[in-house]
Amino acid sequence: MWKWGALMPHAPIIVPEVGGTRNRECLSSVRAMQMTGERTRPYVPSFLLVLNPHAPFGGGCTVLYAREYSGSLADFGAANVSVKTEGAGEEGRRLVEMLASDFPVEWVERDRIKLDYGAIVPLSFLARTWGWLPPVLVMNPVGLGYEEAWEFGKALSRFESENSWALIASGDLSHRLSPGAPGGYHPDGEKLDSAICEALQKVSPVPLFDLGERVIYNGGECGLRSALVLIGLVTEGSIDLLSYEGPFGVGYGVALWINPKARAENESTLQKMKQQDSGSARDDGKPYTSLARRVLEKYLETGQMPDVNTLLRDEKIKLLKERKACFVSLKERDGTLRGCIGTIEPVYENLAREIAENAVAAATRDPRFPPVSRKELDNLVLSVDILSQPEPVTSISQLDPSRYGVIVSKGAQRGVLLPDLPGVNTVEEQLSIAMRKAGIISTEHLSVSRFTVSRHVERREG
Repeated sequence: MWKWGALMPHAPIIVPEVGGTRNRECLSSVRAMQMTGERTRPYVPSFLLVLNPHAPFGGGCTVLYAREYSGSLADFGAANVSVKTEGAGEEGRRLVEMLASDFPVEWVERDRIKLDYGAIVPLSFLARTWGWLPPVLVMNPVGLGYEEAWEFGKALSRFESENSWALIASGDLSHRLSPGAPGGYHPDGEKLDSAICEALQKVSPVPLFDLGERVIYNGGECGLRSALVLIGLVTEGSIDLLSYEGPFGVGYGVALWINPKARAENESTLQKMKQQDSGSARDDGKPYTSLARRVLEKYLETGQMPDVNTLLRDEKIKLLKERKACFVSLKERDGTLRGCIGTIEPVYENLAREIAENAVAAATRDPRFPPVSRKELDNLVLSVDILSQPEPVTSISQLDPSRYGVIVSKGAQRGVLLPDLPGVNTVEEQLSIAMRKAGIISTEHLSVSRFTVSRHVERREG
């Protein structure tokens, strides 16, 4: 199933580390890119297809197939903005074989492929929010005709797989919107971008086909075929145009389609979680979450960590004097993650301090999210997972993603994934996500441990 598809601009200046103060001139695009990451977080797919019009290309659609993809924005002064993920393997090959029966496909295969900014920019926004990236397959669609690109999207929608996919349609719109634009000014630039936005909102290529090739040529775009593939992919539901603007003489459009089937599946999972939360296995979170909330309220009001020892005088939380590791999570009411930080071994003198420190870290120092404000805290639901002592495993038969969390390690690299997470249904998925979080590519010499959690979820009214 295709969980979602998104049109995402790829100008490096949109990335805060590159744009700096000039980010203000394209703030609508920055926020829409961040919003795309946030809205798709409940729908992280098994595989990502990235359409990059700046990748090498030949005739038709060029497939860049690799075991590993990586790259950074070092050429733009931001070497710290980098992505690295594995390729889609046999699943990606199967998708390409299906497409090759109806479309011209140029195949480029390497062990490792270096990504350029056309892929890095959109992937970096998703990686910030998700904390990791699933396996990727990269294609360049510029060798396809306009109608052919739309048909290509329709063919993608017919791909049958037990795995889930999502589409990143990378591309900027007209490069000729104003004097001084990279392609020079042409009045057809505005016409082209208006038609692209209309086509996305109508989920129809007709506004673009009605323009004629001369207007499209004059408009000077690089992302039109990516947008047409996205439109073709959508079989039900609508495409949300999250933002459009034309700073620097270039059109940046951010649009997102989430498959209604994926929404329904996610709602079903959330409903099951709510039912579990109301059962005997999960209480209302007290006294663990009440401690976390009181600490956060004081910290976000004063900027100072409160004296946790004073909280231990309350009879209700004497049990917090034990020493254990924990994770503290903050979620929006619809289940969307807002922050999560924890420890896999006790760091502080008691569990009360462990909860307090991790709560503050989850709210203010999770690198995937901006800091939580005091006002926002009132609308978040807190949970505290108290971890058992990790134990090594020697076989995947000893793992169960609904019951056990995992710790994977290889040398200095280590990744952790909590149990019973939405969308993580198999041991293979659980290990793969934990490995990618750690930056581990190969399972050779991989150490795996498991642990259980006692999950305490806050019950919030409304």
